[in-house]
Amino acid sequence: MTETTDTSGIFVGIAPRFSDTEGVAAGDGILMAGVGETVTVIYVDSLGTTETKSAAATTVRRSTVSTLIFDQPNYRSADTVIITTTDLDRNRKPRSKDTFILTVSSNVTLDSETIILNETTETSGIFDGSIPLTRTGSMTQGDGTLLVQPGDSVIAFYNDSYDSTDSTYLDVAIVSDSTYSTMTLNRDTYRASNLLIITIRDLDKNIRALIQDTIEVSVTTSRTNDAETVVLTETALASGIFTNSGLRLSDTIGINVNDGILFIGADDTFIVRYEDPIYQVDSSSATGTFVKTPSASSVTADKVSYLPGEFVTVTAVDIERNLDPLIKDTVIVTITSPRNDTEILTCLETTETSGIFVSTTSPGFEIISGGLPEDGRIQALISDVIYARYTDPDDTSDQSFDTAQLLIASIYQIKVTAVPYTDTTELIVMPLDESGDSIPTLEGLVPIQIASWSGGTGNFQTTSETVVQNKAHFVYSKREDVTLEIVFQVSDDTYPALVIIPAPGVNAVITVSDIPRDGSIGTMMIPYGLFSDSALYSVANRTQIDESGTISALINFAGAELQRIPNVRLLSSVSNSGLRPEHRFLIKVNGVEQHLLPGDITLIFTYPDSDSDGVVDGTNIEELNLRVYRLDENLGRFELEPDVTIDNVNNRISVRVNHLTIFTLAGGASVTNLDRLNVYPNPFEPNSNLGHLYVTFDNVPSGAKLRIFTAGGRLVDEAVVPSGANTLRWNGTNRSGFKVASGVYVYVIEHNNQRKVGKVVVVR
Repeated sequence: MTETTDTSGIFVGIAPRFSDTEGVAAGDGILMAGVGETVTVIYVDSLGTTETKSAAATTVRRSTVSTLIFDQPNYRSADTVIITTTDLDRNRKPRSKDTFILTVSSNVTLDSETIILNETTETSGIFDGSIPLTRTGSMTQGDGTLLVQPGDSVIAFYNDSYDSTDSTYLDVAIVSDSTYSTMTLNRDTYRASNLLIITIRDLDKNIRALIQDTIEVSVTTSRTNDAETVVLTETALASGIFTNSGLRLSDTIGINVNDGILFIGADDTFIVRYEDPIYQVDSSSATGTFVKTPSASSVTADKVSYLPGEFVTVTAVDIERNLDPLIKDTVIVTITSPRNDTEILTCLETTETSGIFVSTTSPGFEIISGGLPEDGRIQALISDVIYARYTDPDDTSDQSFDTAQLLIASIYQIKVTAVPYTDTTELIVMPLDESGDSIPTLEGLVPIQIASWSGGTGNFQTTSETVVQNKAHFVYSKREDVTLEIVFQVSDDTYPALVIIPAPGVNAVITVSDIPRDGSIGTMMIPYGLFSDSALYSVANRTQIDESGTISALINFAGAELQRIPNVRLLSSVSNSGLRPEHRFLIKVNGVEQHLLPGDITLIFTYPDSDSDGVVDGTNIEELNLRVYRLDENLGRFELEPDVTIDNVNNRISVRVNHLTIFTLAGGASVTNLDRLNVYPNPFEPNSNLGHLYVTFDNVPSGAKLRIFTAGGRLVDEAVVPSGANTLRWNGTNRSGFKVASGVYVYVIEHNNQRKVGKVVVVR
């Protein structure tokens, strides 16, 4: 310090410079002192006196303006942000490094974190700190990381806690990360039942940390040229991992682009491609293969049975043989028969993707009784079972087959024309269908055999003949007046028939018999020449009648009405063995049904009496009491047929008629008295359109005598009931065969000691 004047005794000196950043060494001319520290000045008299003086002062803060600096102009989401703050007046302790807190936040995620900034040196007044950024995970304030996303801004805010006027705000942008993606598929090979699941990891596509982001990939296959765009969704918030729920692959559907299904063929490869839309250098891809889906095959023929001459169509189903979804694939089916015949069928897929294959051979495979292997015709005989077999060529354990049988058309009746020659009789046999038509499918293929016969004294020259022009010809060695019972056999089925061999001098006779069913066989015997050769004959049993519709109800109604007559019962109503002897006889000429015939024909019915006890099996009706009734479809009732002959030896009943409809058999218990006498129709009107042919005296004991008188007592006619019969008929004529006039006539019936007298009226 220097005296102000020579004599003033006042000394002035310039004190050392104060600093809170430098001058830490003693005697360096700078006094280092922190803010708020006390500076003491001490004077000691150098002349050896004890005088000592001192003074003190406190250092105060300098008012400086702070600044903020980020270490980079922008950041990616995985970077660490370094922030530097310069605020000289925060260097409060020059002998240690000061610290303070800075707030950092995101303007999008709203995450906020505090950073402790440390002074770079003890006296620099420069502070720095860091905070790591992340774009994954959830937002948690105070967790030491700042959640951000591309496009976000990181905001740093500093406020000097000692100087409220000093605050600094600075932000910096977050840009997309340049990361490389990786792709994985959930499997290497795929079947139709598998979904294609794609997973991509690309952290820089986690653009929005608070929303699950999406990316797109393309899936393509070269053969079908199908392409699908698949959207992958982030698995969780800010995960950067993306996946889909599954893309369906199919070789049958999905041919359109972007329809949600990749249309692909068996063994085809598909490619999944991903390209980062921002960083084009970042792309990834993966491949997979679509393989055939194992499937159980099936093969079916279009029918379970075939008639000779019909064609076979085979359908095979094998989904995995849909190899190329753009074309119709083919498979092979083999048909074999027990005759060592094998035919190969190529089956074409019904559509490009169906997996269903139908045989393509045109017009098909004809089933015949002879042929060569692979000649397009199946060699088979009646009742043979053919096999259609399919084997998957890539999986021999996958085999399937179907069977079908070669049958003949249903035969409903047998027509036999007996043509007499000098010493022999030719039988022309024709199987007929339900309508009475011939059956062309039997032509040349199925022999007709005579399995057995009875009733004559002759023999047959041959017992097996082939059908030619719908007929088989047999020669019987005699010409004799006899009825043959012949059992014809066609394939495995037998057909009993009655055949009338004409007596010498009698023209040929046609007989038509239906198949044995419902316990009775019905036969028509027609004199040859009564109808043209084109006429159709048919005999239908009760089962066939029922199948034809409403006529069955009429039969039941008329039968109930008939049974109101005492001691009259339909066999079909009392049988406990299923006997139903109703038959419908029909003749058609040029398609027109012939109900009223130009001449008489004979109808024959069989009935069962296996124990030959004279009683119809399954009933209590004696065979000699059987009667034939015809159905009047207009009146809805059964009418008695009078001209009946019972052959109780052969269990047959026959009747001559000149009209055709439905006929049945009825009868009653033995009649021993006149208590149930029934006379009808009364009045008798033979010239009306009521169809009156006879006056019937029913329920009359055998041996009873009937006499008919005029009202004046003159005998007109008389008759005796034949043995075994219980019915008499009067045709309205006298004993000379002349028709009686209209009037009232008296009848007298006597049996043993019983007599019945009554009147019958004749109206002409």
